[in-house]
Amino acid sequence: MSKNILFVYNQVSEREHKGLFRECIPIEDVDAIRQALIKTNNHILSLDLFTPEQLDKFVNKHR
Repeated sequence: MSKNILFVYNQVSEREHKGLFRECIPIEDVDAIRQALIKTNNHILSLDLFTPEQLDKFVNKHR
């Protein structure tokens, strides 16, 4: 049985991956993780999160 998986992250380019954004994930890593999740044959919902309101709106849209 397929499951829904919500993949939430903050992505930045490798150039921006320093200072205040050092804890954000580089775009290349997001792509690698997304591809690995897709191989699980589950339904993957990806969200580059900026605000709590964005998360609420996204989750309500995909219920």
